[in-house]
Amino acid sequence: MRLNVSLGILDREEVVYLDRIPSPDIPDTYFHVGRRVPIYCTALGKVLLAFQSFARQEEIIKNIKMNKYTQNTIIDKESLKKEIKDVYANGYAVDNGEFINSVKCLAMPIHDRFGGLVASVSISNRSLTQKDERDIFEYVKEVSKTARRISNEMGYTLFNPF
Repeated sequence: MRLNVSLGILDREEVVYLDRIPSPDIPDTYFHVGRRVPIYCTALGKVLLAFQSFARQEEIIKNIKMNKYTQNTIIDKESLKKEIKDVYANGYAVDNGEFINSVKCLAMPIHDRFGGLVASVSISNRSLTQKDERDIFEYVKEVSKTARRISNEMGYTLFNPF
């Protein structure tokens, strides 16, 4: 399966793409380096939000305007807060067609040598599915290896592998 790989950072209340390895299945012209996307309906964004301090989470959520992009987009701030708690507990986020119909995404945090969040890495494709938990777990393991490798190169040594 061909997947997009993306690296993003938090800038105010948005995700900014720093790097991309595109799949031919999703045109790179849409998700180009430098593109800004919402924090609340993308896997990259949910990870970047979940690993902030509680005070910073509250500040960001208070300031974002939540637009409905698809039928799956979360537009209720309380529902977003609950999902963010789950993302933190699980160590990864999933976007189930919340920003673009039928595009699924899985993201994990990247930490610096002090354990601080610096970025998020994700995979995405139209055929990524949540129906088979075994398949999602396999993706989690692969994305975890990548996130751990990048974090380790930044000096982080306390990464919890899946």
